[in-house]
Amino acid sequence: MNDTNETVLRIRGLEKTFDTGADRLTIIKDLDLTAPEGAQVAIVGESGSGKSTLLNIIAGLDTPTRGEILVGGRDITSLPEDGLARFRSKFLGLIFQFHYLLQDFSALENVYLPAFMAGEGRKSALERAKTCLEAVGMGHRMNHMPSELSGGERQRVSVARSLINDPRLILADEPTGNLDPANAAMIGELLFSLAGSYKKTLLLVTHDMELAGRAHIRYRLKEGKLQEEPLR
Repeated sequence: MNDTNETVLRIRGLEKTFDTGADRLTIIKDLDLTAPEGAQVAIVGESGSGKSTLLNIIAGLDTPTRGEILVGGRDITSLPEDGLARFRSKFLGLIFQFHYLLQDFSALENVYLPAFMAGEGRKSALERAKTCLEAVGMGHRMNHMPSELSGGERQRVSVARSLINDPRLILADEPTGNLDPANAAMIGELLFSLAGSYKKTLLLVTHDMELAGRAHIRYRLKEGKLQEEPLR
């Protein structure tokens, strides 16, 4: 981890409650979490425990019922929608279980577009997209369409896309959950290796204990709260 230990993410008293008709379901209860600069944090838990909901709240894709989420020292719960969009563009890299690549664009275009849409010049964005694709071993496939790539290759492109705007925090939601064991191991190795070499703070949720075991810090989300997960 980075020796400065500057806090990139701090969550205080987070709660998320859903109204389900006559009932109210609280899946996150008074949750606290701190991630310093360069930390690699894994959260495991059963399906339906709230792992993806937690990541979506941190990304500003969902809103908490109450609580404070400080990312880079700024409380994102107070940001308007356009502010959240800028926050996601500049501060976050997002990786999902499904790659969500644009099918009508090449691998290079999929990686380049977030930088171009954030205001970077086309030539500069394309050059950086090439660098990111080379970093994930996809330099030789950058002009291929998503339909021409394997599942593992598509996920490698999504990892490259998460790096294009030089984010401080990478959020990964079950990044290997849709892959066979060989590709899952490859993506896991790539993700942790790049987070380390690029000095990114990584927060991932997964049901894969082997993948979670690579993280510096591990938690289990159970009954709405985080419990520290011991080394195995």
